Amino acid sequence: MKNYAMHLFRLGDRLANALGGDKQALADLQKLYYHHPEMFADLKDLISTIESVAQKPEIITEAKTSNALLAAKRLNSEKMGDIVVKNNNGMNEIIHANKKRMKEFDRLLSSLVETPTPSTHRQSLEQKSTGELIAQKDELSGANARSVNSQNNSTTIPNASQTKVRKCR
Repeated sequence: MKNYAMHLFRLGDRLANALGGDKQALADLQKLYYHHPEMFADLKDLISTIESVAQKPEIITEAKTSNALLAAKRLNSEKMGDIVVKNNNGMNEIIHANKKRMKEFDRLLSSLVETPTPSTHRQSLEQKSTGELIAQKDELSGANARSVNSQNNSTTIPNASQTKVRKCR
């Protein structure tokens, strides 16, 4: 039988609120450690990383796992830490913990920030005022226009009998 080292961690207010209010999360330390042994010196390093990120995360966003959040934080000038916390029927569980290079933190941060450059998408007047980037069905162009089923998107090309030719003198 496996020996599981279960540990209860306190979550910071922002992370707890984002998960639904429970201020604690349970973690199977041995499972987390053996999933990434190259990232942590020992179990104490893993605990320190989880505590640091869980208490004061700098980034909280949706994780790839459904019903879970990714929290990340700069640990020092060279490393960042991240954890994934999943809400299982009201009980929060830390299902992932990792240490990465700082460039991964910068990449994660830049993926969450909107670019300040103007969009090249065509927008209606209503959309320009609200800042939405999605065009109306009848304003789509290119491949998107072909995939939309709309009666307003049909184009009629006149045949020879419909076209009047005028002679120039």
